[in-house]
Amino acid sequence: MLNKDTLERMRLPIDQAACMPGVAYHEPAVLQRERERVFAGRWISIGLGHQVAAHGDVRPVSIAGKPLVMVRGTDGRVRVFHNVCRHRGLLLVDLPCQSSKSLTCPYHGWTYGLDGRCLTIPYWDRSDGKARRPEPRDGFGLLEVPSRIWLDTVFVDLDGTAPPFDEMIAPLASRWAVCDIGHLVKITSWEATAPSNWKLVLENFMDAYHLGFVHPEVGTTRSAADHNVIRISPEVFGLSYLGGAVSRAWAEPLPPVGRLSEVLGANSESIFLFPNSLFFLHPGFIALRTLLPQSVDTTYVIESVYVSEGGMAERFGAQRAKMIEAHTLISDQDLPILARLQATKRSPANDLGRFVPDWDIRSQLFQVRVMEALLE
Repeated sequence: MLNKDTLERMRLPIDQAACMPGVAYHEPAVLQRERERVFAGRWISIGLGHQVAAHGDVRPVSIAGKPLVMVRGTDGRVRVFHNVCRHRGLLLVDLPCQSSKSLTCPYHGWTYGLDGRCLTIPYWDRSDGKARRPEPRDGFGLLEVPSRIWLDTVFVDLDGTAPPFDEMIAPLASRWAVCDIGHLVKITSWEATAPSNWKLVLENFMDAYHLGFVHPEVGTTRSAADHNVIRISPEVFGLSYLGGAVSRAWAEPLPPVGRLSEVLGANSESIFLFPNSLFFLHPGFIALRTLLPQSVDTTYVIESVYVSEGGMAERFGAQRAKMIEAHTLISDQDLPILARLQATKRSPANDLGRFVPDWDIRSQLFQVRVMEALLE
């Protein structure tokens, strides 16, 4: 089912195109191939910087079958390591923790600094029980994964073969004048394990058609229809909601975030960065979403909303409270929809699905890009 003929049918004009076959959403072998082809060789997001906001914050994550750990060191820098002890390969960290000064393996007590350096190996010499304090050149430290933070999104290059990060992110950084956005303040986060394949979570986020039906809080289907498609590259695309069409109903005016009001005008933009990062930019706030596939039918999702420092003023408290309430409600509303989408993926009827040309352009672009990566 996942072959070049299928891809050619998916590339047809949208009113004739085939949808991604259901097998791509429930077959473990496809997920494994995605780990090797979709999540390798490019920068992927693994979380948000505020999840390790303070010195000593430690958070384990898993992406593409690889256990990682995000750490904010005493120097304020966020580093990402393979979450694997260098001795016998034990999972080093299994729960988030705060105020950590070091990481200690519970198996044999090897201790690592927040910079990944191996600090002590207890009872290295059995004869006198002395610990060893290795030098960095000895090669006992944790293995670091190349990482960058951009708009509070933590990106990693899992296998070290991705193109330069600045080259990859340049179209978005220049589009939104990111260097002029200034300091962001998180006002709320939503985390959940969605009961569906990761691709369905992304497709649902890109689907403006369902907003008026599932999320009346954001406005009507008529207001959601007031958008233009943005195509920056095969891996970067989205929508511009004209006049902030999908946020007027629940997002009261807030002070502008940096120069976004100059860049966006009254519009807001929802942009997808392949394979698993989503950005929603409004003149007065930013929402960021990262997805981590956990299995063929479960996906960890985190989404956070940020405002400018000016937006934290007391006089905007009511606006922030309304945004927080609406954001949580809207996110929760998607979970049963995602479960029902996943439930049909073994049905032959799923493979006969059709696109609506005026609404489903982003879904087609995404499905085609995934299939291309799988067949590369």
